[in-house]
Amino acid sequence: MSYECRCLPGWEGEFCQQEVDECSSEPCKNSAACTDLFNGYRCQCMRGWAGLDCSEDVNECHSQPCLNGAQCLESHLPGEFSCTCPPFFRGPLCSVPFDPCDPAHKHCLHNATCLRRSNGTAGCRCRPGFEGTRCEIDTEECISGPCQNQGRCLDGVNSYSCNCEPGFSGQHCEEDINECASDPCQSGGICQDLANRFRCNCPPGYFGTLCELDVNECEVSPCLHEGVCINKPGGFKCVCRPGYAGTWCELSIDECVSNPCQNGGSCVDEHNRYQCSCAVGFMGFHCEINIDECMSGPCLHGRCIDGVDEYYCQCEWGWTGDRCQINIDDHVFTLFKPVNRAFMRSGTDYGGEGLDECSSSPCLNGGSCVDLVDKYACFCLDGHSGKNCEIDVDICLESPTNVSLCLNAGTCLDGPGSNFTCSCTAGFIGDFCEVEVNECCSDPCIHGAVCQDLLNGYLCHCRAGWTGLHCELDVNECLSQPCNQGMCLQNEPGYGYTCFCRPGFVGNSCEHNYNDCLLQPCPEGYSCVDGINEVSCQPTDGDMLSENWESLFTPPPWDSLLPTSTLSPADSDAPTDPSYIHYSGDSYLEFEGIDLGANNNITVRFQTQKAQGTLLYVDQGADTRGFFFMKLFIQEGVLQYAFSCTQEEGIRRINTSIRVDDGAPYIVYVRQHLAPCEAEVVISGYEKVRSRPSNYWSGLTIQKTSHVFIGGLPRRYKPYQAAEPCSNYTGCIEIIEINKLQGFYTSSAIAGSNVGNCRSHWDPFGTPESFTQSPNVRAERPITTPSPSVQMSLQTTQSTITLRAVPIRPWQEAPATTQHPAAPTQPPTPVCHDALCRNSGSCRDLQRPNGAQFFHCDCPLHFTGRLCEKDTTIFIPFFNGTSYLELPSLASLLQTPNASQFPSPRPEDTILTLYLTVRTTAAQGTILYSQEENDGDRFLHVFLQDGIPVVKLGCSDVHTLKADAEKTINTNRLTAIAIRYQLPSSRSGGSCMIEITVDNGTAQRQEESLLQSVSEAPLGSIFLGDVPSHGYPAVGFVGCIQQLQVNSKEIYIAGEALGGRNIHNCDPPVCQHLPCRNGGTCISDAEDWYCECTPLYSGRLCQFTACQWSPCGHGATCIPKSHLEAVCLCPYGRQGLLCDEAINITRARFSGTDEFGYTSFIAYSSIPSLSLYYEFQLKLTFADNVSALKDNLILFSGQKGQGIDGDDFLVLGIRNGRIVHKFNLGSGVGTIVSDRVNRSVDIHTVNFGRSLRTGWLKVDGKRNKTGTSHGHLAGLNALSHVFVGGYNEYTPELLPLGSRFRNGFQGCIFDLEFRTRRDGKFVPLGKPEGHPNSGRSVGQCGVTPCALVTCRNGGVCVDSGSSVYCHCPFGWKGALCSETVSVCDAEHRPPPLCAYGSTCVPLPEGYTCLCPLGTGGLHCQQAMSISDPFFSGNQLSWMSFAPVNIRHSTDVRLQFQTLSPEGILFYTAQHLSAQAGDFFCVSLTSGFVQLRYNLGSGTNVLQSTNKIDPSGGTWHMVKAGRMGHQGYLVLDGVEVKLNDTEGAMTTLDVATDLFVGGVSDLSSISTFAVENAPVGFTGGLRELILNGHDFDLSEAGAVGGANVGDWDGTACGYKVCQNGGRCSTLSSVSTELFACACPLPWIGQVCDQSVYCVNNLCQHGALCSAVNGSYDCMCTLGWVGTHCEVQLGPTMTSLRFVGKSYTKYRDPKFNTRNLRYTQVSFNFTTKENEGLILWMGRAEHDDDDYLAVGIQGGHLKIAVNLGEKFSQPITFRNVTLCCNKWHYLNVSLNVTLMQVFLGGERVLFEDVDPFERYVAMNYAGQMYFGGFELHRNISTVTSGLFTKGFMGDLKDVRLYQDSKPLQFLQNSEGVNMFKGNV
Repeated sequence: MSYECRCLPGWEGEFCQQEVDECSSEPCKNSAACTDLFNGYRCQCMRGWAGLDCSEDVNECHSQPCLNGAQCLESHLPGEFSCTCPPFFRGPLCSVPFDPCDPAHKHCLHNATCLRRSNGTAGCRCRPGFEGTRCEIDTEECISGPCQNQGRCLDGVNSYSCNCEPGFSGQHCEEDINECASDPCQSGGICQDLANRFRCNCPPGYFGTLCELDVNECEVSPCLHEGVCINKPGGFKCVCRPGYAGTWCELSIDECVSNPCQNGGSCVDEHNRYQCSCAVGFMGFHCEINIDECMSGPCLHGRCIDGVDEYYCQCEWGWTGDRCQINIDDHVFTLFKPVNRAFMRSGTDYGGEGLDECSSSPCLNGGSCVDLVDKYACFCLDGHSGKNCEIDVDICLESPTNVSLCLNAGTCLDGPGSNFTCSCTAGFIGDFCEVEVNECCSDPCIHGAVCQDLLNGYLCHCRAGWTGLHCELDVNECLSQPCNQGMCLQNEPGYGYTCFCRPGFVGNSCEHNYNDCLLQPCPEGYSCVDGINEVSCQPTDGDMLSENWESLFTPPPWDSLLPTSTLSPADSDAPTDPSYIHYSGDSYLEFEGIDLGANNNITVRFQTQKAQGTLLYVDQGADTRGFFFMKLFIQEGVLQYAFSCTQEEGIRRINTSIRVDDGAPYIVYVRQHLAPCEAEVVISGYEKVRSRPSNYWSGLTIQKTSHVFIGGLPRRYKPYQAAEPCSNYTGCIEIIEINKLQGFYTSSAIAGSNVGNCRSHWDPFGTPESFTQSPNVRAERPITTPSPSVQMSLQTTQSTITLRAVPIRPWQEAPATTQHPAAPTQPPTPVCHDALCRNSGSCRDLQRPNGAQFFHCDCPLHFTGRLCEKDTTIFIPFFNGTSYLELPSLASLLQTPNASQFPSPRPEDTILTLYLTVRTTAAQGTILYSQEENDGDRFLHVFLQDGIPVVKLGCSDVHTLKADAEKTINTNRLTAIAIRYQLPSSRSGGSCMIEITVDNGTAQRQEESLLQSVSEAPLGSIFLGDVPSHGYPAVGFVGCIQQLQVNSKEIYIAGEALGGRNIHNCDPPVCQHLPCRNGGTCISDAEDWYCECTPLYSGRLCQFTACQWSPCGHGATCIPKSHLEAVCLCPYGRQGLLCDEAINITRARFSGTDEFGYTSFIAYSSIPSLSLYYEFQLKLTFADNVSALKDNLILFSGQKGQGIDGDDFLVLGIRNGRIVHKFNLGSGVGTIVSDRVNRSVDIHTVNFGRSLRTGWLKVDGKRNKTGTSHGHLAGLNALSHVFVGGYNEYTPELLPLGSRFRNGFQGCIFDLEFRTRRDGKFVPLGKPEGHPNSGRSVGQCGVTPCALVTCRNGGVCVDSGSSVYCHCPFGWKGALCSETVSVCDAEHRPPPLCAYGSTCVPLPEGYTCLCPLGTGGLHCQQAMSISDPFFSGNQLSWMSFAPVNIRHSTDVRLQFQTLSPEGILFYTAQHLSAQAGDFFCVSLTSGFVQLRYNLGSGTNVLQSTNKIDPSGGTWHMVKAGRMGHQGYLVLDGVEVKLNDTEGAMTTLDVATDLFVGGVSDLSSISTFAVENAPVGFTGGLRELILNGHDFDLSEAGAVGGANVGDWDGTACGYKVCQNGGRCSTLSSVSTELFACACPLPWIGQVCDQSVYCVNNLCQHGALCSAVNGSYDCMCTLGWVGTHCEVQLGPTMTSLRFVGKSYTKYRDPKFNTRNLRYTQVSFNFTTKENEGLILWMGRAEHDDDDYLAVGIQGGHLKIAVNLGEKFSQPITFRNVTLCCNKWHYLNVSLNVTLMQVFLGGERVLFEDVDPFERYVAMNYAGQMYFGGFELHRNISTVTSGLFTKGFMGDLKDVRLYQDSKPLQFLQNSEGVNMFKGNV
């Protein structure tokens, strides 16, 4: 039985015992409070709601709560309304009367007048000097930049003053102080006034700053012929030796001028004397003596009478004849008596009757017969003798002793009778060789050189900058690297070089460190110590003692330096040192190479806890053949240094034996000497450690290293093999200095990876342990007294202070205690003072490791420099770790211009996207940060963590989202980062989301929903790079932020920035610096850059032009027309070709814009009072051409705009025939245009002006035209110069928008006046009145300078105002068109079409292009591949290759086809000139092959006996060479040899490249190298082998060449397919593609792989060798087995050689060996009769020293070379080595004395070079056993000494006096070696 209670209303429950809660159903709406009643409820409504359940919205305006007629507006928030008050009322209900000008409101500031407006607001009438809505802004009078010449403008109240730079004065610094007023230049020097300085242009003979120093001309020995030079002020004087005269004693005095020779004698001039060659009949020194022909008694029967070259005989009675030789009686008998012929024949005198014996004419050769009694006598003419004058006397032998018939060592050659001729020596001519040939008459010396005549020659004394036989070569002054601290650029030939200095250095050779203390940066009480581009400030009250270099490196106190990545939030404001870099074990930095000297210094600071690592490495680079390197490294915790200067010296090491891996900071100093190669290392606080002394002087000429690597090497870089391994470093490194170079910052590195910054040395918290400990815990360690800038907790115990490990909270400073002596050092006195840093920069005191104080200025945005003194425009900001930029909030950046009417949604209400592009190498750093206003909890933080971009979003005080991109970006390249985020948008929570993407990769997203109430305050300012607040835990960013975009709006970072600190421009790649001048185009790649210059410029930076040494005078602007020609644009007041004529200008004539883009103009001083009113009046005439009225500027004054609206200006111009007046007051352009001008009027008048915002224009007296500018601004801020007619650097883009006219004015402008008050007087422009400041190309109206210039050859005179030049017709150039244009000149029309890199060569008909290798075509425009080169002699083809050693022997092998019987095949020489010295040449001559070579003792010639085929149908094989002086030539198997020549030289000393097919300059070939005139080869070449070296005959293998094609035009060359493969082109695809058909067993693209070795199983670097259908593994040394899988060891003293075997051993003790005493011993056994056992030496060149031991014909053979191969090899034929017996051999070489012991018996005791010309054997520490590398031919390497490798066993090898045998598994490499029998 049960019951149920039915409750009354208001009750409930089982027994109706509980009152019902009607509020439990929440009946009250809109947050109303519910009150429970009995059986009911009551709702207490919130304001603005009504009704039973508060669901009715109350209209608050129904009650008309607003008073005084105010309008009520209901709010969208319930319960609220607002009142719109009428004028003069305010308050919530508009109940309070309001006077806007009540003084209590202080509406108008600075005593301005308050004006009530009808709308109830107030306006302010500002006092002069103030502006703004409330006159709150002090007018910036400096904004117009009134101070000239870089003067600093100081703003005042309604005024300003100019603080002028040194050298300027005046109200606006417009007056250049004339430093020349004191006439400082001495010695007649001309003073040139410059800005704050002067320059003395010295006359010839003087130099120096004041021309006070006399040039010692005698230093260059200008006096010829041994004249004595005497230096004199301004010049010199030559005191000549007797016989010479002239300024330089260059003239030989002609002693024959006085005609000393008498009686018709000829005078022969000689040095300081003369000689008379007398006429016939005279003798004596002056031919003053008449030779007495009667002295010889010619008259036989009479008296002799002497004459001139003759005599007369007066005969006695009975005698007659010329010499009284005829007896008159004999003649009578002959006439009247019959002749008895028998009597005559008998010759017997009967009865005294005689006959005339002369009747038969017995005297020959013109001799005179004298009849005597029964006989005759012959008187012979000179030159004959004998009874009948039948003997021709050698007149040359009959001359008296010591008397030569021929002068000057001429050779007398006998002729008929008394005649002779003279064969003159070189340099003399004339009958008697009496005339010396003057070789200077042909003017062989060029470029202004002085020619000195020599005997049979001449000598050219070159001017500075030239060298060569004829002074034809330009000296490369930069080869000697004269710029100590800068880059050397060579000037035009003969004009030296120019040094572009590194920062901090000045001087002609950058030799002076600029004294930075001249800026006086240190405060009172401190002395300035100059550094390199920096200063240090040191207190003057202490003793500053000079210290040597060792004492400067006292170890710093325990100031552990931490990488930035380990900083805790509390440390974020501690400065970092940009040069103290943290490396992470996989890091490195790469810098440009350094210049080397004889002594090199390196200073490094470092700190690490790792036992291995490379601190510094540098070498010569992978592309050189050098062996130089320097390596500073840590091995097993000990600091070591390794270096090598040459291959001969090998590797040298210094072991300091000092452990440096304890985390303490160390400073190490390395001093490296190059000649001799020695080094020393000092760790501060320790003893100096030196390398062993070197006895080798290398003569090293290394001038610059390759790149410098710090902290390790990148994987791509292969170091010098002996320098390996190079393990990367972990810790901190600072390169303090290398050879006086500093600044090894990450920003100056050219490459790097994964580096960060370390903490500065004064940080008190950092310890070495902090590298690994938590960043929020500090370890206990003694340190020095902390910096005063850091707050610490100190606990003192007795006399020490100890640092305790204290947890650090993220927002707290770290407490610390230290251990230190009880007497603390006095804290350093601050250097900073208020006035030190300029432009509101803030100063920070810093301290160097040696205690020196210095400072740093943190510069505000747009200022840089040590003192923040430089004004800088920022394009792309760079952040250095202490930098930041502050930008407006996101809401402000997104606000649109009409935001007041259409409010933008709050950023927090939507998803926002931020897009940034950054470039950095840093691992840590803040990129962007923004925090909720009023220090709220919400924030956005984008930063780097270990190189990875990370973003944090603070959603509330307890909720933070974090997302990272999972990709490193610290690679020094531009990287795009995209951030999307959303914050909760209501009080009740919402969604919070963050997302990050890098380089359009995968987005990383985090999202969370918040249910609790959150703040709705927006994010505040955006900070880039860092957060300036010291309380925030941010690490500064190092790098560039190039782009910032918010949603779709791109933000101009520098333009939007509100402020910043230490912002510089990003350091882009070189070409982004725009280094090329004069329109040059910068072209760069990853390794290098160069400037491609426009036709008128040259030089590395395109800096050289015809204007480099400008011919223009008086400050004219020089414009280059060509490389050698220029046009002068004359300054105001000058005219003419060179602007050297003065001109008086009363009516200025302007020529508009010339063909070079320059306008004529006049610039007047600025008008400071143009702001409110100006009025100008002027007169003008127009030039008679259409363009004069088209678009031309007449007058301009304004701000030099950047193309941005708002720049103030006023301008007057003419456009389309109408005068235009425009002005802009900052808020819009006002424009006034006149009617079209009347061209019939000659002189036009123009009046224009402006008052406040209204302007006017009146032309030719017509009615005024007016116009108004937009906006509310009424003042003009234009304090620039007033430009008339044009603009000084006229490009319209530089003028403000609205003021641009395309051209300058053409015509005359005069009577130009202005005023700045309506009631003022018109005055001319300028200060003083009517005088312009500057101008260009302005002439006098009605005067043309062309009247004074005559252009030749049809040239047209161009009149450009006062400037004038000739416009030359085609084919002519020069100032007056008087010179012809070469077809290869750039100004030739059309210009030569030769492609870039080719050379244009003029021809009689046109030109040809010399194409570099790899190019072809008519103009070298086509790329070309060469497999078998084709040469054309007509096109001057040639190729060149790097030289190889051919000194002792030369063997050239060529395969060629020819199309011509003439041409050079191969050529190399000692000098590339006609005087070549030694040479070697193979050529074609008349269809034969010729070999010609000269070793210094004459030319040897060999010619083939068989001819070549000139039709191109036969491939010929030629082998030509020489062994010593014996030559050979083989053509197609037919050999010709040159017989041995006694005493001939045996070595060929050549230095040029190896030329094939021709030579780069055929005139540079020795005249003896070819039989006929030299011509290039025409044909194809497919093989060149020189001394076993097979050359790659392609464009890649050659080092130079020109006009070389391919023989068949395909890629199939003779040696493309190897091992007999057949090449065919894939012509269907391209002739440049080929395929090789390989014979078995070869495969591969070029048949270079054996089919048996394709899948070989050889291990450990073994070589695969195909053998009989299979393969063998040729194991590397230390491995054996079928597949080289078994390792030998650990020791190995015996070796077995099996034929293709060798071992190369490097002697580690080489640097300690005595090279004058060499000894080697070993045991060996063999059964072979041939083989090389030992080669001790490098085996690279013929000249290398060596000791060789081997077997030949079963006998021992030993050869040694100490230099020049003086000794012959020795074979011991009395001993046979065979039969697998062991033999002991000991060879020693003491200086040159060799001893050989075989089996204990001495078999040789011989001096191999008794003259001891070479006494040491420099084997370079290398030894070969058994043979050489498998690709090297033993016969070729040994020059035929041995032909095979050793087969047998070798053991117990000992060197010198070593007690232990060689361990071949150490310091060795080899192939196919086995362990021998012991």
